[in-house]
Amino acid sequence: MSIILGIDPGSRVTGYGVIRQVGRQLTTLAVAVFAPKLKICRRD
Repeated sequence: MSIILGIDPGSRVTGYGVIRQVGRQLTTLAVAVFAPKLKICRRD
């Protein structure tokens, strides 16, 4: 059995996934995305 962590270090959004491998079978254990709220300052 193996547990694998994959990380996507995007420039604005970051995500990860965790899977378990037993033989040839893969099972998703967790996935998530972190996307901060961006504040845009506008000058009129």
